Amino acid sequence: MEDVREGKDDFTKKLMLHAARNAIKYKNEERAVEYYRQALSLVADDSTVALEIAGVFAGLERFEEALELCEKILRNGPQNLET
Repeated sequence: MEDVREGKDDFTKKLMLHAARNAIKYKNEERAVEYYRQALSLVADDSTVALEIAGVFAGLERFEEALELCEKILRNGPQNLET
């Protein structure tokens, strides 16, 4: 049963990422942040999602939040040094 849950979470995460990227495409960054947060709530240690939302925060000049996410990425996986 857990495999079904994981599959559902993965699908939902991909859906949220797609929605976030579309929101950015249409210059709705605040909506993108909402979608990224939903994706992060499903997979909190996903460095790709965290990095994308950090980029949105930086673009919105919310540098403190961007920095916090980048630090979290590095704590969770020092191999992500290119962040």
